[in-house]
Amino acid sequence: STDWRSNKSFFDLLYILIALVDILVCATVLPIILSFLHQRDGVWFVNPTFCTIWGGLWEVLPHLSVFLVGFMSLSRTVVLLRPLCKLNPHAVYLTTSFYLLLLVLRTAVPVALGGGGLHVRYY
Repeated sequence: STDWRSNKSFFDLLYILIALVDILVCATVLPIILSFLHQRDGVWFVNPTFCTIWGGLWEVLPHLSVFLVGFMSLSRTVVLLRPLCKLNPHAVYLTTSFYLLLLVLRTAVPVALGGGGLHVRYY
Protein backbone atom coordinates (compact mmCIF):
# COMPACT_ATOMS: atom_id res chain seq x y z
CA SER A 1 0.00 0.00 0.00
CA THR A 2 1.29 3.44 -0.85
CA ASP A 3 1.19 6.31 1.57
CA TRP A 4 0.16 9.89 0.81
CA ARG A 5 3.77 10.91 0.18
CA SER A 6 3.86 8.85 -3.00
CA ASN A 7 2.92 10.62 -6.23
CA LYS A 8 1.64 7.27 -7.51
CA SER A 9 -1.42 7.39 -5.25
CA PHE A 10 -2.09 10.98 -6.34
CA PHE A 11 -2.10 10.13 -10.03
CA ASP A 12 -3.95 6.82 -9.50
CA LEU A 13 -6.77 8.71 -7.83
CA LEU A 14 -6.79 11.33 -10.57
CA TYR A 15 -6.94 8.69 -13.33
CA ILE A 16 -9.81 6.91 -11.54
CA LEU A 17 -11.79 10.16 -11.32
CA ILE A 18 -11.16 10.94 -14.99
CA ALA A 19 -12.32 7.46 -16.00
CA LEU A 20 -15.42 7.71 -13.80
CA VAL A 21 -16.43 11.09 -15.24
CA ASP A 22 -15.82 9.86 -18.80
CA ILE A 23 -18.06 6.83 -18.15
CA LEU A 24 -20.79 9.14 -16.86
CA VAL A 25 -20.43 11.37 -19.94
CA CYS A 26 -20.90 8.32 -22.14
CA ALA A 27 -23.92 7.24 -20.09
CA THR A 28 -25.61 10.61 -20.65
CA VAL A 29 -25.50 9.97 -24.38
CA LEU A 30 -27.53 6.76 -24.11
CA PRO A 31 -30.94 8.51 -23.81
CA ILE A 32 -30.13 10.48 -26.98
CA ILE A 33 -29.26 7.27 -28.83
CA LEU A 34 -32.47 5.67 -27.58
CA SER A 35 -34.42 8.69 -28.80
CA PHE A 36 -32.86 8.43 -32.26
CA LEU A 37 -33.66 4.71 -32.42
CA HIS A 38 -37.33 5.52 -31.78
CA GLN A 39 -37.74 7.96 -34.69
CA ARG A 40 -36.79 10.95 -32.50
CA ASP A 41 -39.55 10.20 -30.03
CA GLY A 42 -38.83 11.78 -26.65
CA VAL A 43 -38.73 8.39 -24.84
CA TRP A 44 -37.29 9.53 -21.46
CA PHE A 45 -37.20 13.22 -22.38
CA VAL A 46 -40.96 13.58 -21.95
CA ASN A 47 -40.42 13.39 -18.17
CA PRO A 48 -39.59 16.89 -16.77
CA THR A 49 -37.68 15.44 -13.78
CA PHE A 50 -35.50 13.34 -16.06
CA CYS A 51 -34.91 16.36 -18.29
CA THR A 52 -33.77 18.48 -15.35
CA ILE A 53 -31.39 15.82 -14.02
CA TRP A 54 -30.08 14.92 -17.48
CA GLY A 55 -29.65 18.58 -18.41
CA GLY A 56 -27.68 19.24 -15.24
CA LEU A 57 -25.40 16.28 -15.87
CA TRP A 58 -25.04 17.25 -19.53
CA GLU A 59 -23.95 20.72 -18.42
CA VAL A 60 -21.61 19.74 -15.58
CA LEU A 61 -19.85 16.51 -16.62
CA PRO A 62 -18.00 17.72 -19.75
CA HIS A 63 -16.65 20.74 -17.84
CA LEU A 64 -15.55 18.50 -14.99
CA SER A 65 -13.82 16.14 -17.43
CA VAL A 66 -11.84 18.97 -19.01
CA PHE A 67 -10.95 20.33 -15.56
CA LEU A 68 -9.62 16.96 -14.38
CA VAL A 69 -7.46 16.51 -17.48
CA GLY A 70 -6.11 20.05 -17.06
CA PHE A 71 -5.44 19.37 -13.37
CA MET A 72 -3.54 16.22 -14.33
CA SER A 73 -1.46 18.15 -16.87
CA LEU A 74 -0.66 20.83 -14.32
CA SER A 75 0.27 18.19 -11.73
CA ARG A 76 2.56 16.42 -14.22
CA THR A 77 4.23 19.73 -14.99
CA VAL A 78 4.85 20.33 -11.27
CA VAL A 79 6.39 16.86 -10.92
CA LEU A 80 8.62 17.45 -13.97
CA LEU A 81 9.81 20.81 -12.69
CA ARG A 82 10.25 19.61 -9.10
CA PRO A 83 10.93 15.85 -9.13
CA LEU A 84 11.24 15.61 -5.34
CA CYS A 85 7.90 17.33 -4.74
CA LYS A 86 5.34 14.95 -3.20
CA LEU A 87 1.72 15.59 -4.18
CA ASN A 88 -0.95 14.96 -1.57
CA PRO A 89 -3.94 12.92 -2.86
CA HIS A 90 -6.24 15.02 -0.66
CA ALA A 91 -5.56 17.88 -3.08
CA VAL A 92 -7.42 15.90 -5.75
CA TYR A 93 -10.48 15.62 -3.51
CA LEU A 94 -10.36 19.26 -2.45
CA THR A 95 -9.85 20.85 -5.85
CA THR A 96 -12.32 18.55 -7.59
CA SER A 97 -14.96 19.07 -4.90
CA PHE A 98 -14.52 22.84 -5.03
CA TYR A 99 -14.75 22.96 -8.83
CA LEU A 100 -17.75 20.61 -8.84
CA LEU A 101 -19.46 22.84 -6.28
CA LEU A 102 -18.88 25.87 -8.50
CA LEU A 103 -20.27 24.04 -11.53
CA VAL A 104 -23.36 22.86 -9.67
CA LEU A 105 -24.03 26.33 -8.30
CA ARG A 106 -23.58 27.88 -11.73
CA THR A 107 -26.04 25.38 -13.16
CA ALA A 108 -28.57 25.23 -10.32
CA VAL A 109 -28.90 28.89 -9.28
CA PRO A 110 -30.63 30.07 -12.47
CA VAL A 111 -33.04 27.14 -12.18
CA ALA A 112 -33.75 27.86 -8.51
CA LEU A 113 -34.35 31.55 -9.20
CA GLY A 114 -36.71 30.74 -12.04
CA GLY A 115 -34.65 32.71 -14.54
CA GLY A 116 -33.72 29.78 -16.71
CA GLY A 117 -34.33 26.12 -16.81
CA LEU A 118 -32.64 22.94 -17.70
CA HIS A 119 -35.83 21.41 -18.98
CA VAL A 120 -34.65 19.92 -22.24
CA ARG A 121 -37.00 18.74 -24.93
CA TYR A 122 -35.22 16.45 -27.32
CA TYR A 123 -36.89 16.30 -30.69
